[in-house]
Amino acid sequence: MASNRLFKPSFVRKLTHKSVQTSPIAASHLSGTTIGAENSFRFDPPGSGLKSTQQLPVDWSQFENHTFFNSAEAKTNTAFDVIINGYPFDGTKDELETFFDELTGFEKHVYDRFPKNVGFLHFSGTVVDETPAFGYDENLGSHISVIDHAGALFPSLSKINTGESVLDPMANKSISFEMHLLVPDQGTDTETQILVQKIDGSDIPVADGLTIALMPSLAASTTVEVKMLAASGSNSIETDMEIPKGEFVHICGTLDRSSGEHNLKLFQNAELASTSNSLQMGKLSPEFVTAPLTIGTGSIHDTITPLQTLSGSIDEFRAWHSVRSTGQLKKYLDRTVFSNFSGDLKTYFKFNEPSGDFVSNDVVLDSSGNSLHARITNYHIDNRDPTKIIDTNGDVVQTPLVLESSVYSPNLFPSHSDVITLNKELLASAINYDSNNPNLITKLVPKHYLLESQLAEGFDTEFGDVGDDYSYSGTDAVPGYGKLGSAQLLASLLFTWARFFDETKMFLDHISNLLHVDYTGTDVVADQFLPMLAEHHGIELPSPFEGASIEQLFEGLNLGPDLSISEHTLQYVQNQLWRRILTNVNEIIRSKGTVHSLKVLMRSMGVNPDKYFRFREYGGSKTKDLSDIRKAVSEVTAMTDFSGSIAPNTSMPVDTQGIPLNQPFFMSPFLSGSRTEVGYPPPAGTFIDASTGPDGGPYGLHGISTDPNDGLFTSGSWSYEAIYKFDPIKTPSLQPQSLVRLHATGSDEIVPAVITNLVADPDAKTLDLYSRPGLDPADDYLQLTISDIDIFDGNIWHICFGRSRNDSINSYVSSSYYLSAARQNYGDIIEHKTTSSLFKETIDPSRDNRWSVIDPALNASGSCIVIGNQQIDDTVASAYWGLNPIADDASRTTQFAGQVAQIRFWSKALSTVDITEHIRNYASLGVEDPLTNFNFTITPTGSFEKLRLDVSAHQAHHTTDNIGNLDIFDYSQSGFHILATGFEPETRIIKPERIYKGMLDPKFDEHSVTNKVRIRSFLNFDNVTEFGAEVAPVYEILPSERPQDDTRFAIDMSSVQALNEDIIKIFSTLDSLDNILGAPELLFATEYPDLKNLREVYFNRLTDKINITSFFEFFKWFDNSIGLIIEDLIPKKTKFLGMNFIIESHMLERAKFKYSYEDVYLGENNRHGLKGTITLQQYIAKMGRY
Repeated sequence: MASNRLFKPSFVRKLTHKSVQTSPIAASHLSGTTIGAENSFRFDPPGSGLKSTQQLPVDWSQFENHTFFNSAEAKTNTAFDVIINGYPFDGTKDELETFFDELTGFEKHVYDRFPKNVGFLHFSGTVVDETPAFGYDENLGSHISVIDHAGALFPSLSKINTGESVLDPMANKSISFEMHLLVPDQGTDTETQILVQKIDGSDIPVADGLTIALMPSLAASTTVEVKMLAASGSNSIETDMEIPKGEFVHICGTLDRSSGEHNLKLFQNAELASTSNSLQMGKLSPEFVTAPLTIGTGSIHDTITPLQTLSGSIDEFRAWHSVRSTGQLKKYLDRTVFSNFSGDLKTYFKFNEPSGDFVSNDVVLDSSGNSLHARITNYHIDNRDPTKIIDTNGDVVQTPLVLESSVYSPNLFPSHSDVITLNKELLASAINYDSNNPNLITKLVPKHYLLESQLAEGFDTEFGDVGDDYSYSGTDAVPGYGKLGSAQLLASLLFTWARFFDETKMFLDHISNLLHVDYTGTDVVADQFLPMLAEHHGIELPSPFEGASIEQLFEGLNLGPDLSISEHTLQYVQNQLWRRILTNVNEIIRSKGTVHSLKVLMRSMGVNPDKYFRFREYGGSKTKDLSDIRKAVSEVTAMTDFSGSIAPNTSMPVDTQGIPLNQPFFMSPFLSGSRTEVGYPPPAGTFIDASTGPDGGPYGLHGISTDPNDGLFTSGSWSYEAIYKFDPIKTPSLQPQSLVRLHATGSDEIVPAVITNLVADPDAKTLDLYSRPGLDPADDYLQLTISDIDIFDGNIWHICFGRSRNDSINSYVSSSYYLSAARQNYGDIIEHKTTSSLFKETIDPSRDNRWSVIDPALNASGSCIVIGNQQIDDTVASAYWGLNPIADDASRTTQFAGQVAQIRFWSKALSTVDITEHIRNYASLGVEDPLTNFNFTITPTGSFEKLRLDVSAHQAHHTTDNIGNLDIFDYSQSGFHILATGFEPETRIIKPERIYKGMLDPKFDEHSVTNKVRIRSFLNFDNVTEFGAEVAPVYEILPSERPQDDTRFAIDMSSVQALNEDIIKIFSTLDSLDNILGAPELLFATEYPDLKNLREVYFNRLTDKINITSFFEFFKWFDNSIGLIIEDLIPKKTKFLGMNFIIESHMLERAKFKYSYEDVYLGENNRHGLKGTITLQQYIAKMGRY
């Protein structure tokens, strides 16, 4: 099509225009809703006007925010009356939506606070022979008898009160009964029990009608037979199926009278289970039409003779005048239906009435709209108590409807204690507010008007009874029977106007908030005006959920892969995303044109750009040094909170080990195992059971050492490290803190022996390491101190200490101990203090210590890691018990009230390079030689020195159990899981924490750069070394050093980015890659052999397959949602290559180019691959230059 524009661009980058994005929606999705109604705001598009005060962001719990002229007391009771008497529990979907849309903001607030209940009904059945023939009451056992006359019970409540029969299939209509049924595994034999029955009682035992029953079942049986029978005249048909006991099963029994069928069908979990023979049944008898529908009890019907009433649980009982197809059954298997689903829904008991002792607690409400309400005969409050029903696993049975929302199941019984409590609570606040509100409308008219009206109408107060507690009328307290106190005529008129004035004032007041946006809170712009605010700032908001269904967008159903109902809808999530973007819009606009603006946008949407995306600015220096290839990232991790240790506790019960029963405590397993690695430290035993086969053996290539002392992880050099954080607000109240201890136990030690203790003093600002591993009474103890260090400043500190055994440092008797404390920001080390000292561990060099020898009396199993308050016995007479008997009390400090994460123990001394990388990147497991010292290697010499315990913060479970315990997983796969005890029960103790770290960049060979401002010379030589520059002054840049920058830019999401970032954790430096990738002899190799060995080592770390599909789905959503707005933030001169999903190899899977001139110096007869015949082919063509 020709363009009418005078000028056209040579390159069109994109077209932007205002449009409405649409997606096809089936009419069935919207039928019966309020869509299109002028007074409804439910389906209004963003940017449309306000129609209800529900749309205003107001704190409705405070009357001063919304009640200006009206009476708070009248407003409260009116809200209760609207809900109890007006909620359409048996209404259509349209009526339900209309009810919600017509509520005021305060009435919606009260409704949200209203008690709600979803559940099922348990029928307490009789036992065999518990009948009148044996002297028992004929009505024993709970059951329901439904009078089949519309509105027979509670006529004034009923929508239909004509008294006509409802369950009448007449001559040609089908009829279906469906329910969720749980038959308990009682452990006793059971006899025939009626589930549901409607029969003509005049022709017993062969009566016109239908019966569904449970047949006799033995106690040992795990299933029970369900039989359905239909009879007309002297003819009958039946069918049956088996269902399991002890769990909810959906069943449906249908009398199918459609052409060509005329049979019975039984469905189990929406699948056809059995079909009867065909029988042409005519019109049922008049007595059948008027007969009651019974649930849980019944009479003899042909071959069905009940001997017990029902013992079981039923939920969602529905009766239809139609055949239920498998598609219909599946669609509504896990959700409720509405009375306008079709005209065929005749009876619908949700059984969501609340439990408790209140008036009319035996009522079951019919939600079909046909008003067949009923009462439960022999009702007991346990019939509705879900905690009384236990499944076969001993757990409390949950309601079977996964998609049943409690939002649509309010407790509408005005005499229920929860409703009364809420009413009293709100009225107490309302009375106090009214007494202090100078603008109350009744205070704005002459008082004698009210007094005269009070006298004329006979009220005790000038306002009437409007402020009295909400109650009910008559003897039944059921929905629709709520009673609102009367107000005198003048007050009623004034309150009517006051309600209008209050609503109007709220709309007018909101105008002042149209330009104010924040993440949450009140006094901010309403969600409807967010697009207007975005247009004001010149940005276009993304549409993150274009492909969502109506149910997902407006009801929050099935947002994940499984059936579920979410607390919030996608519409709510979308508004929150928009609100987050607009809250940060000033920062986005101010930094527009930079990578920072893109990252701010992504973070505003809850996406961590450093974790999922790679921002590629092409160009950079012509040369690179592996040592400086790093990147700065931020991520959310978690830390275990021990703050419960400072809670007031007058009594601290302890066990025999001095461990408190009600204060936070960590203890690891003993740090020992089997020695299967050769090399340092030299083993004391010999290796046996070595593997000789290609598949290896249980102990690997070298076998296992015969000396159990070799299995102590502390027998050689070792290290401990973790990250810590203390709340600076709590610091003034803190005593010296024990960051970690190493304990030992033995038969002579009735209490733990403290071998090592790391103590931080908030007042002295010191960090002290105490250790006494000797076994001789004369052995001294070590104290290493770092002074002038404040780890209580609220920052996250990396703490590390360890031991280098004497023979590893060429010392005859003394080992070296070191202590390190550091903090960083984005990988830049802000503060780092270390100290070390030689220490003679034993006075007798020929005697071993606790680190290297097992002693049944003093060191039975090795050391264990301990964190938390504990009673340490310092009165012991023995001098063998580590730090227990020494004079320095600080060495026995045990209290800890901070946060800790990344607890690791190594059977090696970490090098300075290792520690530096671990400081910069808290998640790093890096070592200088991962082929030898990564924790899955056992074959290379020296591989005993590796990671033994890795209690990472990324735990699957964050909350303690009902006794305050939590198992914390060891990710080293060594099985040294830590048990956390003494925490507050059912409380989250592993809490999120954002950390700004630096890490080695796995894309070290990528030609891109994040900073194109390069300083080539410095006066400070330290800067020259750090930034790879030269000593100033430099007047000219050599041609070989001139960068190759260009304007290309791309945002990539790699399929292996997360994998690469995990792989890079095994390196503490990239220097090892110099030889792995750059050894000269590899020039003619077909692959990198050491890289292959690294793959074999690393992939032991993964226990499952990587889900690439989920990454791709996320990328598609993100690209479609905010792709356009990202392009708007990129400078026009930039060549934006788009957002790309990259399929690539991971960093240990590297292609190798093989050179083939390795035989260039060999004689021609010795060269391989030399062909005997050389064939030449001639091409005839013209060459030209284009």
